[in-house]
Amino acid sequence: MSTSMMQTAKPLKGLENQYSIGISQYSYNGDYGIAPDFQYRRGINGKSDFGLSYSMGLYGHFRADYKRSIWVSKDRTDYLSTGVGLDLWYDDWNGYLYTGFTAPLYMSFNHGKRFVPYFAQRFTFAVDQWSGSSLNDWDYLMAYSGVAGLRIGENLTKMFVELSYSISNDYDFNLTTQSRVWYSYNSSFQLTFGFMILN
Repeated sequence: MSTSMMQTAKPLKGLENQYSIGISQYSYNGDYGIAPDFQYRRGINGKSDFGLSYSMGLYGHFRADYKRSIWVSKDRTDYLSTGVGLDLWYDDWNGYLYTGFTAPLYMSFNHGKRFVPYFAQRFTFAVDQWSGSSLNDWDYLMAYSGVAGLRIGENLTKMFVELSYSISNDYDFNLTTQSRVWYSYNSSFQLTFGFMILN
């Protein structure tokens, strides 16, 4: 599961497009790798936007998300936003294909300046029915992740760097026996460098 965000809390203006390209160094349960990350965002009305993301880390992670601002400072430099995301990724550690949703909270500061720090927290709930031996076996995953990033630049093309992490637990639930068994704890860390291009 990719933990990169590649966006600030400030939504894009209506009809604005943003393309983000990043390179990530990640660690997942002690395994290390390097992978590219891609994101496309489209502004809706200045208060909200949506995006499509794909990371090629491990066996890939696809996310579609919607973001909406819930608080803006009087000088319009600081933003607080939330939203919802849909996720699809393959966990090669356990061999499961997960689908789920993400509930995020985004914060960013100092917009309009050269340096824009931004942060996010996400809660993810995902399920993989395909891992079970029958239709009554379900595998669930609950993950908490966080991101701290810095966007640099005042032109249409900006650089960014992010440090992110995720901790998660898997458990198996059998509908017939109503039994639940925790069986794995996962952790990941990720460092991402890249560019955001606005047009």
